[in-house]
Amino acid sequence: MRQLKFIIILLSLIIGSANVNATSYISGEMITIMDSDGTLSTDMTCTRFDIMDNSTLTINQGVTLTLNCQRFTFMDSSTIELHGTLTGSAGSNVTWMYRSYINVYLSDGAKYTVTGLSCMDGDNYLVYYGYDAATDGNGTVSVKNGSTDVTSTSKGYKTTTYTFTATPSDGYKFKNWTKGAGGEVLGTDASINVTCEQNGQYQVYANFEEFVAVTGVTLSQTEATLNVDETLTLTATVLPDDATDKTVTWTSSDETIATVVDGVVTAVAAGTATITVTTTDGSFTATCTITVIDPDQVEADAVVALFDALPAVANITLEDKAAIETARAAYEALTAEQKALVSAEDLAKLTAAEQALAALVATAVENIQGDVKNVKILKNGQIFIIRNNQTYTVTGQEVK
Repeated sequence: MRQLKFIIILLSLIIGSANVNATSYISGEMITIMDSDGTLSTDMTCTRFDIMDNSTLTINQGVTLTLNCQRFTFMDSSTIELHGTLTGSAGSNVTWMYRSYINVYLSDGAKYTVTGLSCMDGDNYLVYYGYDAATDGNGTVSVKNGSTDVTSTSKGYKTTTYTFTATPSDGYKFKNWTKGAGGEVLGTDASINVTCEQNGQYQVYANFEEFVAVTGVTLSQTEATLNVDETLTLTATVLPDDATDKTVTWTSSDETIATVVDGVVTAVAAGTATITVTTTDGSFTATCTITVIDPDQVEADAVVALFDALPAVANITLEDKAAIETARAAYEALTAEQKALVSAEDLAKLTAAEQALAALVATAVENIQGDVKNVKILKNGQIFIIRNNQTYTVTGQEVK
């Protein structure tokens, strides 16, 4: 019996001596954990922090540990399991080394914003798991690391970059990203890149707004003809009437012919251009064909048409005299600006026709015998000779 008691006492002494250095003290402003585990379940401000010898401190979700340390010691394969918030300053007397990890569980809303704290063994001993994102309830957020989906167990480091993408629910559109609900705006693109370190400082929050999608757009005119320098205002109607985003952009297919600014079209030069209006939402389009004419060119072209109607020089007869004179009169009636639009080649057609007609008249006159007092050429091209107060045709027959 005495031998049994002795054995029990000896075992107790052995077990007791094995745990004599195990310590877990979390109280007041001090945290000391050695070869043990501890859990922080209420907010605390710490001025002295010592965790070592393969120990673990768990900071529960929703709990904040604020460091205001005179000394910070974290070493010997120890771990901080951060599900809440670790903030403040570690001070100047810092020892963080020997494979000791701070695990930040972003998916639990953990936040790590301590200043003046770095691991002597490198940044990889600050590890982030998952991500922290939320929405206003009118859409969803997906997260990728490159092409890989990020989950609550995905592992990253300070500079690991994740891409957050917002997808609105029906009847909504993405508005912006903020640092938490109502916080500083981070961006307005539906996708945004955020490092784990940033996500460990703030929640990536997606905001959406009600939205009625555009279904189409029409223009007040689909075609129009303008003189050079003339303007036309086109009106775009975005459908439906209650569409949220009714903004549009305007473009011209050829700005040397016609320009457009906010629907106001200005004719620049003769030709044809297509004006297009495009909705910002949905990229719906409508078009209007603009034909620009130059009044001076129109007048010049009409005269050239008279030139073109004349017979070839070899086919000119005295009967073409009226048409030739009409063409000349029309050309002379043009302004200097309009004459400049008639090419030398076109004008040469008229000159050649006039010269051919003059030659025909001269030949007819030379064929007349006797004392010619006067030559009369009618509009129909007939030539009559006045001689001795009598009228004769070019063949010598007297006209009674």
